[in-house]
Amino acid sequence: MWSKCIGGSNDDGNYGGEEKTIDFELTNDGGLIIAAKTYSSDGDAVSRATLIPGHTVWIMKLSNTGTIQWSNFYGGSSLYGEAPHKITKTNDGGYIIACETLSSDLNNYHGFAGNSDFWILKIDSVGNMQWNNCFGGDIDDIPYDIIQTSDSNYIAVGTTRSTNGNVTGNHGSYDGWIIKISNSGTLIWQKTLGGSRDEKLNSVLETNDGGYIILGTTDTYNNGDVSGNHADCSGCTDIWLVKTNSTGAKTWQVCYGQASEDYATQLIDNNNNTYTLFGNVGGPSPGLWTAHMGGDYFAIKLGYPNFLVENSLITQNIIYPNPATKTIYITSDHMKYYQLFDINGKSINSSTNNFIDISNLNKGIYFINIYDSNNTLIRQDKFSKE
Repeated sequence: MWSKCIGGSNDDGNYGGEEKTIDFELTNDGGLIIAAKTYSSDGDAVSRATLIPGHTVWIMKLSNTGTIQWSNFYGGSSLYGEAPHKITKTNDGGYIIACETLSSDLNNYHGFAGNSDFWILKIDSVGNMQWNNCFGGDIDDIPYDIIQTSDSNYIAVGTTRSTNGNVTGNHGSYDGWIIKISNSGTLIWQKTLGGSRDEKLNSVLETNDGGYIILGTTDTYNNGDVSGNHADCSGCTDIWLVKTNSTGAKTWQVCYGQASEDYATQLIDNNNNTYTLFGNVGGPSPGLWTAHMGGDYFAIKLGYPNFLVENSLITQNIIYPNPATKTIYITSDHMKYYQLFDINGKSINSSTNNFIDISNLNKGIYFINIYDSNNTLIRQDKFSKE
């Protein structure tokens, strides 16, 4: 284990607002690749001094002991410059980085009067620029995630307020924006998703059918692409999960939340036809989670396409062992009782015990609903009887 401070005498890393402007991934050699925002030109960033005037993208490769193996700086001429939001390994050993930019001298910049573009740059395994390109319109366009697709192209997601340039179909205010980019950096297609208020797409995964599942946040109350939002008030955001086909057209969507501010952060593929989404919540949501107070972090586990398998404030409830042959135990500070169902949804039993005798059950998959003292569903889980 190790820890290390990296930077110079000015601002480095995540700073300048609420948006995340630093990201990292583990590399195949056990090290790290880091993308950060910097304004320093000394210390570890001394080589930036004469290259780029403003806030810039700083990519560095660290060994498995924290030693900087190489670092490079990327950006344009704007004083407020660039900020990275996501770095992803590519199948050729290099990296793709999703950034926002305010620099008008970068390739195909569309922004106007202090508004940002998507800026996507591709580098090789040692940081040499292979290509870069801007995407967007003349108002704000900000990317938050990028992945390489099975056809070796790229999908980036974020938010846009533009109605021109590369952007068409905006529903009003900020929409979620999806773009597909070729492996040489040209736009293949784009799609806006949203309603009359604000949407932001934070995380994207490719699905087995060639489409995409996207996690975001919505402020729209049930118009445009959004239905099922839990509150009709500006700033009362719901977590928004959207499934699209291979060209970005919505196939289904679902909102999770309550009458407050609920935000999504990341979507993880569990590689077993389930997904886990992460975020934070502004308060309790009957049937979904029981928050301790505003600002709790949470996780929800989902089956495909959108069946709720389990949800909780982190580690709030646990069932074990799984799989099991004789007995399942439930650990929860909030459980009043549970209900047990078979895979077809037939109720088997209900009890206030913190254990379930499953010795007489047939082999297969079973589901447990856990309720609190207010008879609110606080978790759905599943186990396998062997």
